[in-house]
Amino acid sequence: MAISMPNVEQQLRHKKHYRVATLDPNFKKLSIDSIVSAYSMAKSRAILLDYDGTVMPQTSINKTPSHQVISILNTLCGDDKNTVFIVSGRGRESLGTWFSPYEKLGIAAEHGYFLRWSSDDEWKICGQSDDFGWMEIAEPSFLRLTNGEEGFRGNSNPGDREIVIRETVTP
Repeated sequence: MAISMPNVEQQLRHKKHYRVATLDPNFKKLSIDSIVSAYSMAKSRAILLDYDGTVMPQTSINKTPSHQVISILNTLCGDDKNTVFIVSGRGRESLGTWFSPYEKLGIAAEHGYFLRWSSDDEWKICGQSDDFGWMEIAEPSFLRLTNGEEGFRGNSNPGDREIVIRETVTP
């Protein structure tokens, strides 16, 4: 499980799955002490946990939550300041079954299409919307990217999804 994985392994897995084109020169990594301090002082916290690959390793054959995961979720859900969600591309049936003992655990299943705030709630469909206003903002950037405009470079190799954007995009 990634949360208890040694730092070296976390860094190797991160490098394997994520690439950063550039960081602002003033970018500073958060220290563990600052995270713990902010967590302790927060009046409310939203904790979103990606299931496959973060909570459960991608290489795990058995995808049901381990005793360690159950223990950590019990601790997180037991704190009234926390709103805890499992986020996954998995189906709502398996996630609902696996996590039914957690009354206060929210689940976003099937990439957020189905949402349940607690085990007492019904699943809600969140994927239906008639608000496509975001497309007006995003479309010019995608067009500039696909047309190879100055400052944008896309990699045409379908196996490599890296996209480098060398300028700030503003609507």
